[in-house]
Amino acid sequence: NDAYNANPDAVLASLRAFRELSEGAGRRVTVLGDMLELGEQSADLHAEVGRAAVAAGAKLAVFVGEASAHAADAARQMVGVGVQVIHVAALDAPGVAEIAAALQPGDVILLKGSRGSRMERLVEALSARAAGGASIPPR
Repeated sequence: NDAYNANPDAVLASLRAFRELSEGAGRRVTVLGDMLELGEQSADLHAEVGRAAVAAGAKLAVFVGEASAHAADAARQMVGVGVQVIHVAALDAPGVAEIAAALQPGDVILLKGSRGSRMERLVEALSARAAGGASIPPR
């Protein structure tokens, strides 16, 4: 969980480390939120991150936020058999529920996003589920 700050260099470094550290550990899942304050380069930089998530071996690539739609589109263009791409506009209750429904026991998850993406909502929901609470907390 690295869900406090995100910029292109940090996200790409996280994806490289995730690929290396998660080798053989389970199904790789990336949950990447918007990178904020990128100006005119936002669409291109988000697309680069989307391609990098697939290249890092993600079998489920989740993108959160308006700008991350560019990442999801780029990831979908690279997708081969066995890679699922999800884009949610926000981590409100429906967004969290959609992501949680796609997760499987044994998944290895990288969470990375700017504070504005509110990634803690997903962390809270998954922690509650792991502790035996089946429901997703409403927001």
